[in-house]
Amino acid sequence: QVPHPQDILGRSDASLMYWYFYVVLGVRHGVEELLAWLASCTGLSTLQAFMPLILALYLVLIAATGALVLQHRKQRKAALLVCGALAFSALTTLGTLYQLLAQVCGLAMLAGLSTVMLKPSRPIKPAAWAFTGMLAAATGLIYPEILPFFVISYLLYHAVLLARRKESLRHLAANLAPTLVFGAVFLNVMLFVTSVTFLLQLDKGLKVLAT
Repeated sequence: QVPHPQDILGRSDASLMYWYFYVVLGVRHGVEELLAWLASCTGLSTLQAFMPLILALYLVLIAATGALVLQHRKQRKAALLVCGALAFSALTTLGTLYQLLAQVCGLAMLAGLSTVMLKPSRPIKPAAWAFTGMLAAATGLIYPEILPFFVISYLLYHAVLLARRKESLRHLAANLAPTLVFGAVFLNVMLFVTSVTFLLQLDKGLKVLAT
């Protein structure tokens, strides 16, 4: 429902301002929905559920980054070392202490998406396409601003593999196309929100660079 103007001007409920972000501007609200879902499942208030949620997402970030490194059993020590370094990283922990919920979750989604897609393309089952598409859709819903970093990494990684002839363009296209389709299907109407948020952040970034 549209907030009453007097409630906005009277500042009786600060949360009403978010109506303009989510309804008028169409800004991403994936992590807010995740927080609301957690509160509804546990019976906690959103204030009580916030820090446990962001701490859990920080642990997901550590685990996903370790998985990104652990491409073979011989790399267990390297993966554990990376997990330890990330756990004690001042900048990463600062994001959690500053309660940057979308950013912490977005980095975890980036690490997870990179883990499953930054590897040589081989024939895979449709279930794997659906899983990767779901992961891509969740990343777009939660933190679409991070997608350009993934896209650049994806292009560079597979360009090197193609140049070294360690994968074929046919397998690469055969895996990428269904993943994009599944991602769009899972996002559904929220594809609009993802696009709007990305364009708004891109516009802000260009303005900052211009100044």
